[in-house]
Amino acid sequence: MIADIRLFDEYRIYLLHSSFTVIKQSKLSGTLPVLILSIVAPLLVFVQSTDMNVLSGPLTAAFGATRTQVEWTVNAYTLTLAAGLLGAGGLVDSWGPSRSFRLGAGLFVLSSLAAAAAPNVEVLVVTLLVMGLGAALLMPSSLVLITTGVAGKAHTVRVGWWAAAGSVGMSAGPLLSGLFTQLSNWRGVFWFNTVLCAVALIWGWVAIPRTVRKRGHVDMPGLLTAAIAIAGLVYTLIEAGKDNGTDVYVAAVIAILAIVAFIMVERRSETPVLPLAVFSDRVYRTTLLQGALFNFSFFGLMFAMGLMLQQGRGMTAFQSSLLFLPLTAAVLVSNLLTAWLSDRFGTIRILAIAQVVFIMALLALGWTGVAGSLPGMVISLIPSGLAAGILVPIMTGQSLTTMPYELQGAASGGFNTARQLGSAIGVAVFGLLLGTDLITGFGKCLAAAAVAGVISLAMTPILRKSRV
Repeated sequence: MIADIRLFDEYRIYLLHSSFTVIKQSKLSGTLPVLILSIVAPLLVFVQSTDMNVLSGPLTAAFGATRTQVEWTVNAYTLTLAAGLLGAGGLVDSWGPSRSFRLGAGLFVLSSLAAAAAPNVEVLVVTLLVMGLGAALLMPSSLVLITTGVAGKAHTVRVGWWAAAGSVGMSAGPLLSGLFTQLSNWRGVFWFNTVLCAVALIWGWVAIPRTVRKRGHVDMPGLLTAAIAIAGLVYTLIEAGKDNGTDVYVAAVIAILAIVAFIMVERRSETPVLPLAVFSDRVYRTTLLQGALFNFSFFGLMFAMGLMLQQGRGMTAFQSSLLFLPLTAAVLVSNLLTAWLSDRFGTIRILAIAQVVFIMALLALGWTGVAGSLPGMVISLIPSGLAAGILVPIMTGQSLTTMPYELQGAASGGFNTARQLGSAIGVAVFGLLLGTDLITGFGKCLAAAAVAGVISLAMTPILRKSRV
């Protein structure tokens, strides 16, 4: 739990820099409904972040979905979540946590309902885009609600509950998708989201007290240009190599122009969503790249493995979801050990060791996957998960070690956005590498993931310059 606290604490740091005031804070934070609702929110958000990885087979069967369309169903949610998280703290600061929670839950309910009833894959992708925006609001607002009015040990415990719910959700996502598909069909995943979030929305409307905010300026031009840049980049990567049509080149140009516009906007904005000053710190730049490279490898792996097992090995969604269990269980176990290991052996040393283990496990997983050895894959997934559970919290902590206090909120938002963007790029690139021969392609994907790990490992000595 301690390591999970480090992982999710970036959202809390972002919001602590705001001018937030709550009516009857002790009453707000002390009510059982607020505690429960604040834990349900990250559970839902992270279930959705991983559950699409085992739905490739059912979606292909239901809609005749192409590889590109399957990639979009995985990336649509991540894309808007990445763009939304960049400015979600500022929006919560402006609107208040209770209003932001209700709006986020409302978007999640409506988009889940539309996804459950989607007549084709195009509509499903659009609903997932909207769902990502709802998730981006749920994350910071729920964390503010659960921690407002408490301090010290009680504050740490509540952040731990919130963090643990996110870890459980991420771990349960593939299994729940496989289970619902086995019992009914893929739509059951979204009916589950609809019912659970609808209850949370209604209950929250009644149980969460009204909150007020000192309204501040939200950098909407920065948010819009960042969102366009991310969307253009992901579209280019997903569509490139499929047909290389004019739309791919247009998307690439739009992405480049949006990046330039974002830099110009942030330089002139009085309240930039991502102050460019954060990039002047060498340690932060290094950790930002390491976080993106890790998500590139890890979430690209989950996508490629789901496709390979179902369409390459002929497994059902439920059968393939069971193979994710060793990975997710190992992540949870190593999360609990990270703080102790870092204190005993040193953070940078443990980071380097975990990177080496992750690289070797990826190579072993690629070899056993191509060879068709399921026991070998299971054995390889365990060290992969153990290393992943160590890498994320350490990287998250390192991203702020040399950052001035006044920039920590923006830095944490930028780091998390970079990680989500890395996930989207990983899915897009791995989709290209899979090719038509999914078995051989899986080996190529894991080789690419290992290369990303080696690049990240080569950067680690830079972090020795960070402050303790």
